[in-house]
Amino acid sequence: MKETNDNKEEYSLDYLARFACLYEGVNLACQRAERIGYNSEKSNVWIKPGAFQKYVAERYGDMKYNMEQEQRGVQVDEIYPWDQVYK
Repeated sequence: MKETNDNKEEYSLDYLARFACLYEGVNLACQRAERIGYNSEKSNVWIKPGAFQKYVAERYGDMKYNMEQEQRGVQVDEIYPWDQVYK
C-alpha cells in the first residue's frame, strides 16, 4: 500500500500494522505451500483462519515498531532483513 496523506488520515497505524501482518502471513503461507508442492486446486484443508490470527497477534508489535521507525526515517529492513530470515 502506497503511503499517502489520505491513508494516514483514513487509517490508523494500528490498522495498517495489522493489515501488513496479515499480508505478510498470507505471503509466507503461499511460499511454504509452493515449497512443499501443495495443490490448492485439490484441497484447502490446511488453510486455517486461526493460524493467520495467531501470526498477526504475534507479529503485530514488531510490525508496528518497524512502521514507526520507517516514519522517522530509520531503515529497519537494512538492520533486520525479514526476507532473509524466513528463507
